Amino acid sequence: MDVYLSPKFTATKLSSGNITDKIDVFEDRVKGWMLNQARALFESGKPDARHAGMAALAVIFPYFEMLAQYQQGKGSDGRSKEFFKQGFLATFQMDNGAPKEEIASDIYDQVRCGLFHEAITKNRVVIWGNRERSIRIRSTGDKFSIFICPEKLVEDVVTAFELYLAKLHDPAETVLRSSFEQFWDFQSGTLNPMVPSEQELQVLPT
Repeated sequence: MDVYLSPKFTATKLSSGNITDKIDVFEDRVKGWMLNQARALFESGKPDARHAGMAALAVIFPYFEMLAQYQQGKGSDGRSKEFFKQGFLATFQMDNGAPKEEIASDIYDQVRCGLFHEAITKNRVVIWGNRERSIRIRSTGDKFSIFICPEKLVEDVVTAFELYLAKLHDPAETVLRSSFEQFWDFQSGTLNPMVPSEQELQVLPT
């Protein structure tokens, strides 16, 4: 049985050890298992698609921490907030004059942590359909209200990912490519593409 590392590629794709093959699998994973799935939530044609925003955010928000790990060439263990903020700010340019670090921190706490720990965004987040910008910030004293258009946010992440891929494929981007490969090799180091037999699999009691 073939073991698929991404929607299109099996483990044999990486047999060369070539960075180009690693980038191909990475691209196929992120697009096929994350970005395309987030977009599909809005394109189903079903009435419930208009309520897909929260699910799309849950699918897309791991992207930012993931991106920062590949940019830095190391894992984010114990430093999720720091890595999330770096990946978020590398993707979005906040231009309304508010402090970028504070906005990224609020989005981490209000959106990312809300989704991951409570399965819903927190109380200062408003999901709306204004597609002019994916994220709007309204300052209320020392706090920010966060207005998010999930469908536009997904499209903006798709665009930003294409720009990152273009740089990864550029041999002149030596530092970026080295960091990518360092984290790829670390993250994939324990991969065992062998398919276990039924006897080798442990079954959790029900």
